[in-house]
Amino acid sequence: MITTPCSRNSDPRTSHLADREITLSGERDKQIQLTTMAVKTFPDCTSRELAHNTDLDRYMLARRLSEAPQVIKTGERKCKHSNRMCCTWGLK
Repeated sequence: MITTPCSRNSDPRTSHLADREITLSGERDKQIQLTTMAVKTFPDCTSRELAHNTDLDRYMLARRLSEAPQVIKTGERKCKHSNRMCCTWGLK
């Protein structure tokens, strides 16, 4: 189980409560596993591209990509869906 905080010290109390709930319930670990599988299936994609390819929530993916131990940034390029410069993700 990942236990590093996913809320900042400056975040409101409600963020800390949500952080605790999602971590202790195991939902955060589940999301990290889904994120890792998405990157394994679709390497070198942006978070928006991963969301489009998998039907996973784009914001959940964006939060969990940096927390997933096996996932690393592989570069940056224009996203196919937003046409903006974005980070791409792959596995170690």
